[in-house]
Amino acid sequence: MDEAEEVRELSALLASRVPILLIETHEEPRILSLLSRACKADAVPLHRWSIADGIVRPGIDAVIYETN
Repeated sequence: MDEAEEVRELSALLASRVPILLIETHEEPRILSLLSRACKADAVPLHRWSIADGIVRPGIDAVIYETN
């Protein structure tokens, strides 16, 4: 599957209005890039959560206080 197809599949998930997507991977930079492209194409804000940082908007790097 090529990247364009992966972005289309992620866009379909975003369009379905699923409130949370959980993706477990060892390819975090690649997945974040695909998600960023899909969100940008659909004008959907992207938030990333990690136990260490809490909720962060990639590109803005402002942590939402006490969300870890």
